Amino acid sequence: MISAVRTAVLVLLAIPGCRPRGDTSTTPPAASQPDIGAVVEVLRTRHVDGDRIPAGERDLQRAIAALRDPWTRAYTQPQAEVLTAGLMGTAQAGIGLPELLSIDLDAKGEHLEVVAPMPGSAADEAQLGPHDRVVAIEGKPVDAARYMEAMDALRVPEQGKVRLTVEREGTPREVVLVATALPAYVPVSGSREGDTLVVRFGTFGPDSGKAFADLLARESPKALELDLRGHTGGALDAVLAIVATLSPEGRDAVVADVVGRGGARTPLTVAGTGGYAGPITVHVDGGTASAAEVLMVALQQGGRARVIGSRTFGKCLVHEGTSLPDGGQVLFTSGRLAEPGKTPWCGQGLVPAADAPKR
Repeated sequence: MISAVRTAVLVLLAIPGCRPRGDTSTTPPAASQPDIGAVVEVLRTRHVDGDRIPAGERDLQRAIAALRDPWTRAYTQPQAEVLTAGLMGTAQAGIGLPELLSIDLDAKGEHLEVVAPMPGSAADEAQLGPHDRVVAIEGKPVDAARYMEAMDALRVPEQGKVRLTVEREGTPREVVLVATALPAYVPVSGSREGDTLVVRFGTFGPDSGKAFADLLARESPKALELDLRGHTGGALDAVLAIVATLSPEGRDAVVADVVGRGGARTPLTVAGTGGYAGPITVHVDGGTASAAEVLMVALQQGGRARVIGSRTFGKCLVHEGTSLPDGGQVLFTSGRLAEPGKTPWCGQGLVPAADAPKR
């Protein structure tokens, strides 16, 4: 796995005390926390636009403002714990719109929009869909300037209600969502259709790669279908592990490029393990986003898989997290994802090769 990339597309923050449901292990002691000046230095050196922070700046809020990046945010410890639970699929209840995965700012960083709701959730049943714009919560307008306030308003306890005003192609409607118990997180599941194994993933996380490899070893399918429709991403490392399993042993697989500061490109490659060599079909749609788009790109390279469906969502930011002295976290943008040699797909999405215009 390439060493230059240390993070997740939607970073899984390491928050003490945040464990998967059913995990009764002892919480490890918290590591020593950096001072604010050290946090600012992390942003200066690792943010994709870190050179915008003036030399000598040590105030965190001024540093974040200098970046002019609405995706760089400081979270209190309680906010960070809730964020992480949504990203790791460990939340007990909700309306089905976890932050960053299922709802985020649009590509211009101006408005809140739905990526894709969690399957079977209240948001799913209300038929919210990709690029639906959330313009008000409980009648109060929301936009990028009110992002943290909006996220707090969406986190209601089980049986709690929240009223959203949602626009689709300029037409508004109101929906009332009731938070329900969410299903236990399952990293990967498979169903047989004859000799074909149809695979669906939960949010890409630390168990996804091994769970996928184990599933293939048990099933030994002759053909494979990966259903990425409505999949909103997760950890980049998990996608790299999946690509390795689907690539010939001993051969490096090209995954994508990470475009960093000044347009510098870091190619992502993984060494194939040869876990599966048969035919692959990948299904995508407008809700396929972020790390799921990376998986599509990786398998489409060199014709490893046939990709069918419609244009994907277009979510390309690579996020990292760094700890605050009070136990909170700062989430920041460290790069943008692109097909090898091409511009980042932010806001544009990806078209299956069979449907892409000829160049």
